[in-house]
Parts: sequence; structure tokens; C-alpha cells
Amino acid sequence: MAIAGNRGVEICDVSTRQKILSYPAPLLTQPQLSKVVTWSPDGNTIASAAAKDGHSLQFWNAHTGEPLHYFAGSKPDVAAWSPDDKMVAVGTASTPPQALDVQTGQVLLTCQTNLVSFGSSLFSSLHPHTISWSPDSAYIAVANDQAQVQIWNVAKQQLAYTYTEHRSLVSTVAWSPDGSRIASASYDNTVRVWQAV
Repeated sequence: MAIAGNRGVEICDVSTRQKILSYPAPLLTQPQLSKVVTWSPDGNTIASAAAKDGHSLQFWNAHTGEPLHYFAGSKPDVAAWSPDDKMVAVGTASTPPQALDVQTGQVLLTCQTNLVSFGSSLFSSLHPHTISWSPDSAYIAVANDQAQVQIWNVAKQQLAYTYTEHRSLVSTVAWSPDGSRIASASYDNTVRVWQAV
């Protein structure tokens, strides 16, 4: 299990309840707060909000803690690895969500919407599950700031569908394992299950 927090990212063995690895390594005198952590589908790599200023995502070996590569830019508030292991979707409270190539950082899609954020303008935060990949990695579902869920086609770089049945902000979206349906939870006190694209 990987945990992001004010000491960076820690990996714990759930069977023994022991910490087995930290990133950045404890040798760093001032590890920075990390609000984002996501495993690669094969379990060998972790992406987390980078520990250095000017770095966006840091990719590192989940078994050894060895840094692999990083993306430059501002730190994301949300990140989700695609099931095919080739892309990562990121978002912040102030910039549109994007789908990036895991190896190069190339922007493959910029969603023309804003993620839903909670709190004041100075201390806004995002729910970690406001972005979700379809099982085939062809689409991402995004909970936006208009109480909607938008479905974006990554390859075509276009909006495929907008779900508008919620009456308040949507905090969580998730695809069914077969990709046929999406579940969305909202502050209107409902969880709705609906047909995906």
C-alpha cells in the first residue's frame, strides 16, 4: 500500500503493517508534502507529486525507491494511471486535466473543463477520484466544476459525452470493470449508475 502525506510517500506491507520504503529517502532533510500517489498497473512503478520545486510528477521504482524520471511543471492535485500502462491523467485546482504519455510527458489530451475543487480560493483541494480511466484506456471520465461528468476520447482529443443528472458537485467517478457503465457520487446525496459511451 502506498500512502502520500507530509513525509512524502511511504509504502507499507499490509500483512505486517510495517513501512518498507519511503520516497524521497529519509536522507533528504526537507521532504515536501505529497498529495498524489498512483501505482502503475503492473505494480512496478509509482508516480507521485514530485519532491522538488519545478517537478510535476516523479516516477520511481516501487521495489527499491530508485528515481526513474520526472515531468517538469507544477505539481498535480490528482493523478490516475491508465490501465494500459501508457498514460497518466493529471489535474490541478487551477488548470484543465490532461492525459500525458508516461515516458515522455507529451500532452495527449487537454480537457476543456475544470475539475471540481472544494474549499476557499486559498486552500482549495480536489478529491482524488475526480478522474477515472475506462478499462480500455480510450476514455477518461472527469468530474467538473459544473456538477457534470464529462467523458473525453483521448485519441480523438474531443468531448464524447456530458452527464448532467446530478444536482450538486460530483466528488467521485468510476468505470465498471467491463466499461459499460459509470458510477458517480455527488453532494446531492446520490450515487448514480449510468450508461457509458
